[in-house]
Amino acid sequence: MPVLPNSKSRKYPLLAALFNFFVPGLGYAYNARRNLFAFLLLLSVVLFWIVSWYLLSTELPLHADKILWPAWTRILDEMSYFIASLAFAIDAFDEAKNLNKENGHS
Repeated sequence: MPVLPNSKSRKYPLLAALFNFFVPGLGYAYNARRNLFAFLLLLSVVLFWIVSWYLLSTELPLHADKILWPAWTRILDEMSYFIASLAFAIDAFDEAKNLNKENGHS
């Protein structure tokens, strides 16, 4: 069973950033900080993926598809997810750097 590092071990900021960019919340779990926030963020991402998969796998009538899912809403959705992921990645990177400073790692 893999063991997550504790908050005293050396952190790799780029790894924390990549974790949080691709799966928001995973970088916080790696940093062993903000555990409740990390759990809730991971839960929201998983639920978002499940709902997205369900909506994409169901067959909507042609007219409903055009009304409910115009192209610009999909673009805005992807942009907002990217911006949020980028913000979480930057935050996890900074947090890992600060943890290293607090714990005396260069």
